[in-house]
Amino acid sequence: MTTILGFIAFALLACSCSSPSAASVRSPALPPIISTPNPDSPFGERSSDGPEHLRQFAFVIGDWDVDVTVHGENAQSMSYKAKWHNIWIVDGMAVFQEWRGPYVTGAEIRTYDPKSDSWPGYNYYPGGKDVNLYATTSFWNEKKHEMVVTSRKMTARGERVTRELYYDITENSFSIRSEISHDDGKTWERGPFSLTAVRL
Repeated sequence: MTTILGFIAFALLACSCSSPSAASVRSPALPPIISTPNPDSPFGERSSDGPEHLRQFAFVIGDWDVDVTVHGENAQSMSYKAKWHNIWIVDGMAVFQEWRGPYVTGAEIRTYDPKSDSWPGYNYYPGGKDVNLYATTSFWNEKKHEMVVTSRKMTARGERVTRELYYDITENSFSIRSEISHDDGKTWERGPFSLTAVRL
């Protein structure tokens, strides 16, 4: 989503595009997410002593049903469902996001940095022998009422910038679309996935 789903989507595309039934792939049953009122996984509250900008990511707090679409080549796509459990941690000064899906489970942590007016963070998604730990940076676009999460990765084409745009944000739902750039953000093309999250 390179953000949270970038590497997942690229991996799925590699196998799905070669499968004639990729567009109709169904997800296996997902395990339940531990959430409030379980005392081991409370949502928490945003710190009243922290910067007011902490409210920018408050919209993600809670449990979410997620419909993910992975975009392939030649108009191919595949869809699956996942769950997202997002809570305040560190006395309400940071956001912890736990992703549970049929292909991967991972976690992300973010907090607001007043010096850069951004949300630096790290994503961790285990992948067999590989450790998929990478840095992200998030910015709130007040004019568009969107959160933009970006990450960078070296590829055969050079450095790829991936961004996820959280948009159509309401109390009980939001959407994300991904975009990628190979020229340091001068131009953008459709990314590997999009999703819609609905509050449980």
